[in-house]
Amino acid sequence: MPNKFHPIKSNQKKLSESLKDYLKENKQLGRSYQKFNIEDIWLEVVGQMVSNYTNSVKIVGTTLKVSISSSPLKQEINFSKKQLIESINQKLPYEKISEIVVY
Repeated sequence: MPNKFHPIKSNQKKLSESLKDYLKENKQLGRSYQKFNIEDIWLEVVGQMVSNYTNSVKIVGTTLKVSISSSPLKQEINFSKKQLIESINQKLPYEKISEIVVY
């Protein structure tokens, strides 16, 4: 019997879409996933140098809270908030951030 490729029917979803829907419906699990994921996204967006000065990064509601140990770096991040928000939101699967608080 030949093995044929079966395309996705119009009423079926890809696994990645189903997973995103599941995480949206189960907010607590989704937030846990984002907690670990946001650290990877932060490193990818800001690079290793900035990440080395980052003490913590977490999402609270729609706010990204970032603890930075360097005062000049805090100032630079404050100047770049708009671009950082756009870059991070492109990488987040859902629940986009609207603000960054640097402390």
